[in-house]
Amino acid sequence: MDGEEREKLRLGFVGGGPGSLIGPIHVMASTMDQHFEIVAGTFSRDYEKTKEHAESLEIDLDRAYRDYKEMAEREAQRDDGIDMVAILSPNDNHVVASKAFLEEGIHVLCEKPLATNAQEAFYLSQFAKDKELMLATCYNYSGFPMIRQARAMVEKGNLGKIRMVNIEMPQSYLASNSPQSTGDSWRQDPERVGPSLILMDLATHLHHLMLYVSGLEVDEVLGETSTLVDGGLVDDNVSVLIRFKEGARGLLWTSASATGNEHGMRIRVFGDKASLDWFEEEPNHLIFKPLGKPHMTYAKGGPSLYEEGKRGTRMTWGHPEGYIEAFANIYSDIALFLEEEKKVSGFPDGEVGAESILFSEKVLESSSKGTWIKVENP
Repeated sequence: MDGEEREKLRLGFVGGGPGSLIGPIHVMASTMDQHFEIVAGTFSRDYEKTKEHAESLEIDLDRAYRDYKEMAEREAQRDDGIDMVAILSPNDNHVVASKAFLEEGIHVLCEKPLATNAQEAFYLSQFAKDKELMLATCYNYSGFPMIRQARAMVEKGNLGKIRMVNIEMPQSYLASNSPQSTGDSWRQDPERVGPSLILMDLATHLHHLMLYVSGLEVDEVLGETSTLVDGGLVDDNVSVLIRFKEGARGLLWTSASATGNEHGMRIRVFGDKASLDWFEEEPNHLIFKPLGKPHMTYAKGGPSLYEEGKRGTRMTWGHPEGYIEAFANIYSDIALFLEEEKKVSGFPDGEVGAESILFSEKVLESSSKGTWIKVENP
């Protein structure tokens, strides 16, 4: 309201404590645009670490909880209880923790993957719908302004009919027998990460992003997962051929054993009129390549952008923004939904999260059988 300070939404965290890779990112992103205030959490299995982390975030110690069950029950009883919880714990905890808060009437943002199997993910999505609560999956790459510009250009027909989508994310964090520490050692524990590290940790992001930008639906997959590093405990590489329902074709590749590579996420969308090319290590530019005409580079904050590409840009043209700001845009989308019941196009809800896990399961099935596998939602 004009002239009055808007009351912030109250946010709690499950996970994301000392040593976490993703925790500090969510702290910065959730508070960047002044929509949320972090007021509660259970940040670690070690209660002493939870209390220490709560103090560092200036959270009252009576709202630093021993586990997610205690947190969900006690926050629901408070008049000033949290409006939403961010689930940042390892994969095997996502469903049970999310459900505990949904049962208490609290909205949920869950890090990907939403679950370690599709059946549980679709169940959780439906459970949230039945409760009339928000369940969002944190697909942060859809928060980049130039990705939103790309989606808008596809929707408005700038590329014509889509023929092909290529997406890749070659990383190197498992490229040796002594992998670099990411602060998340559980990712190399098959019991905790789910049936496939490379699919759950990386490919779910790529599956979501290629559909978010292209607007296509997957029909069939032919995939191969591999463990390329000698002595590796988890799979570290996957390649997938994709047939889309609309007739287009796709190629998805991601690896944790791509020696020397940093992050490498790149998406290219090819239509019969033009193509688009975006590289996450240079996120502020989107290259548009019309057939038989000069290439054009769209810049974040620059002229000629659609409203979708302008939204979520904080700095003026020429000043770079990146990874944390993309997360912040997801939080801003959530705030818009919770405060005004406005849902941004392509909002990554629970069903979107479940579809990515179903995709992963079908790729695993294809890899084991060596054949094309249909992808059909239950």
